[in-house]
Amino acid sequence: MIILATEGFITMFSESTLRDRSRLSKENALVVVEYIISMKREVNPRLGYIQYTIQFLSELSGAIGIPKKFIDS
Repeated sequence: MIILATEGFITMFSESTLRDRSRLSKENALVVVEYIISMKREVNPRLGYIQYTIQFLSELSGAIGIPKKFIDS
């Protein structure tokens, strides 16, 4: 699913961010991937916006604590 969410990127930054467990827990990464895939289906955002969203959500996860699940928030 990560590959589907990061499709079209030239660099591996977004994919590596989603796979990095020091930035996102496995559960939060899955929530972000599902969100990105849904967003791509509904509004077809630019790659820069997708990358910004992934980066923002990974930093948010670090700020609230990696064990905290997005789904609980």
